[in-house]
Amino acid sequence: MSEMLERVKKAIVDSTGDMLLPISPHYAEKYARAAIAELREPTMEMLEAAKPHMDSWSSNIAWWQKMIDEALK
Repeated sequence: MSEMLERVKKAIVDSTGDMLLPISPHYAEKYARAAIAELREPTMEMLEAAKPHMDSWSSNIAWWQKMIDEALK
């Protein structure tokens, strides 16, 4: 499991710790994977925020997606 996936999973578990039925680590990992996977396609707002720092849209989206793919390993 990647470090980022582990961090998101831990954040989910920690944020539900005070619930009557805390989330299980198994489901926390499923939710973490789903959340990270959804970030794979940046929104227009995300792209606009990054625009001043980007060389080109396509190359920057490609490296962003590679980072997300790595987080999902």
